[in-house]
Amino acid sequence: MSLLKATLPKIEFIPWLQHAPEAYVWVCFTAAAASAAPYYRGEEGNGQDENDDWTSFIITPMPVITAMDSAELRLLREGWAYLRWLRGKY
Repeated sequence: MSLLKATLPKIEFIPWLQHAPEAYVWVCFTAAAASAAPYYRGEEGNGQDENDDWTSFIITPMPVITAMDSAELRLLREGWAYLRWLRGKY
């Protein structure tokens, strides 16, 4: 997770925005759910603050979401629905 956390913000998001914005949001939100999984299951984490990992993965796709999303916020709503589904919180 630490490698993914360090790498995702360094990836240029313009190509993602132009070609696959939904995939970029999917990758980031999947990482957010995975980083928070031990915390939500009541397990011990790796000694790092899971909230920091969670937050960084949620913040990373925001430039793509804000540039891509319409007034209906479709991409953001779908992203949050997917994240809730991953976390088992329908």
